[in-house]
Amino acid sequence: MSKFLQLLCTLLSLTALNAKADESISQPPVSENKNSTRPDFRIINGAEASLSQFPFTVFIYFDLNDSAAVCGGTLIAPNVVITAAHCLYDGVLPISKYNIYVSAGSVYNIVTNDNMYSVSRSIPHPSYSARTAANDIGILILSKSTTVSPSDFAKIYDLPISNDFTTAAAGWGKTSNIKNDTVSDVLMTVPLVLSSSSNCKKFNPRYTNNDGMVICTENKNSQDTCYGDSGGPFVYTGVSPYPLLGVTSFGNSPAAAAAIASDPNSDAKPSCADNDGYGYYTHVYYYIDWIVSSTSLDKNSITYSKKDFASDPSKATPPSISQTSRSPSDVFSTLTSSQKGISAGISLKTQSGIISLAVVSHILLTLFSLF
Repeated sequence: MSKFLQLLCTLLSLTALNAKADESISQPPVSENKNSTRPDFRIINGAEASLSQFPFTVFIYFDLNDSAAVCGGTLIAPNVVITAAHCLYDGVLPISKYNIYVSAGSVYNIVTNDNMYSVSRSIPHPSYSARTAANDIGILILSKSTTVSPSDFAKIYDLPISNDFTTAAAGWGKTSNIKNDTVSDVLMTVPLVLSSSSNCKKFNPRYTNNDGMVICTENKNSQDTCYGDSGGPFVYTGVSPYPLLGVTSFGNSPAAAAAIASDPNSDAKPSCADNDGYGYYTHVYYYIDWIVSSTSLDKNSITYSKKDFASDPSKATPPSISQTSRSPSDVFSTLTSSQKGISAGISLKTQSGIISLAVVSHILLTLFSLF
């Protein structure tokens, strides 16, 4: 069958499925773990971000055949993206690299950004646990280098983290708790407040301190990350350019914990931005040795304290890429939307929103140009 006929057939099938694209996002599965401290994976009351602030932020789109999901990520090299491990799974199954697409170099999401890239390798941390959200970090190796300037790649912050640091997160996730709210058209950012309160450990037993596996923030002024922001950058804003502290992972609050305790089998989604809630961000530098071994990048080229060394683009050589030939029929599958569920002992604030047929048409046409 010709590429034109393959594309035509796909578009016709998507038209028939248009009604599904406007349905509300489905709920994630709930595990058998019935404790009341289940984390819930995930910009509320933020502001539009500028590309100069977050030039390294990327939009990640997951084609789940009969549904779709979105996450954020951070470029640390020409074709290397850091994201959350939970973004790379559909339930307990890893998502095929052939079903993952990344757009970069724009504050707009994948609908209007033609700088789209396929994925050569998807690498969730080998010790990631969907049940506990431990080691919630992953890497995507893109099929080719992005057009983002090497000077704009994020540097991983490799010094001690102080509670008085000013911090922020960025993403294209939901901007309200309205049930059928869609992901944002433009990149948003929200200031966040670091915490080492005893509640940080109460709502996440694996928390030790902000130089450990995860970094803790306390929700203030009804500001928070939300569904669709998972995997995106959490940065230190006290210096410029912003270095990368963490990736958006999950959150919890007394209200969410109480709701879970009263009805452990409820599929209701916890709300974002509870003022007594806490957010957890995977501490990227904690995993620097794994990142280096997985990408073959030079440690000095991707860390903040060595940023003068890293200013030479030749020091940030992209990982080798295994080229795989694919036909459009391998890519043009159904792109309707529902929430991606994760089988975790957690009520998940995960990374999905509603994506309309307009997105489908744009993605299909852009992907067609990749072949």
